[in-house]
Amino acid sequence: MVEAHLAGVWAKWQRAVEQLTTLSEEVTAFCSEPNPYGIISHENREHGRYRFEIYPAWQPGRVLRWGTIIGEIVHDFRSALDNLVWQLVVLNGREPDDGHSFPIRAEEPPEGFAVEMRREGEGGRGRVRHGPLLGVSDDALAIIEACQPYKGGNGLLLQRLHVLWNTDKHRHLAPVHVVAPPPHLLPRGSVTVLSRNDGFAGGAYVVEITVPPGTQVDVDPQPPTDITFGEPHPIVLELQQVGRVIIHEILLPSADLFPGLSGVGHP
Repeated sequence: MVEAHLAGVWAKWQRAVEQLTTLSEEVTAFCSEPNPYGIISHENREHGRYRFEIYPAWQPGRVLRWGTIIGEIVHDFRSALDNLVWQLVVLNGREPDDGHSFPIRAEEPPEGFAVEMRREGEGGRGRVRHGPLLGVSDDALAIIEACQPYKGGNGLLLQRLHVLWNTDKHRHLAPVHVVAPPPHLLPRGSVTVLSRNDGFAGGAYVVEITVPPGTQVDVDPQPPTDITFGEPHPIVLELQQVGRVIIHEILLPSADLFPGLSGVGHP
């Protein structure tokens, strides 16, 4: 009989944390550079119209590297959860298969989480159609349900993890953008702004403003603080939070269900 263990689960979690440390160090170094931006300006002083395109001063290949690292972190965190379910089924004396996985549900199943997750059904065309937690113990199921997104709280971070995982796995490397406060207009405090629109376009942060005709305006970009992975969420901070949720709310409580494992093999 195969013995349940968490060695692979810990290994995946630890690798994700290692990669996250690397990403954090590289992002911090970029944010500390003295000139992290390049600026292209288009001005029509006669009509008071300005457009500033603010580009991160990326080194060649940096965006692709960071996108790839983020994808590896997301995959290791997400697959650690799926691997955990496999071991929980083994621990309960059942035989896991391709139908087992760690569910992440935005809404509570109509018939209840336990019923839906343990549903038994017939397979067809070589596919297994039972619930993803069929065969896990009541204690294990309770741990998994407690962190579901529909419960609110930190479960919402797991939902974000699942979205990032699917994006990276099935689509593409999502674009990396800089997180930073909006740039100041110069000269500060003395510019009358009739209209202003900010947003991303073509990899640049674009500021379009209208001021009284004849006014001279410039921008002062603020230092970057983080990066995003295609959406307006600081990705380093978010992934650090995801890692803490997985270890403290899922992996360590689950490890307590494994006889003789306490204090052995924990990250």
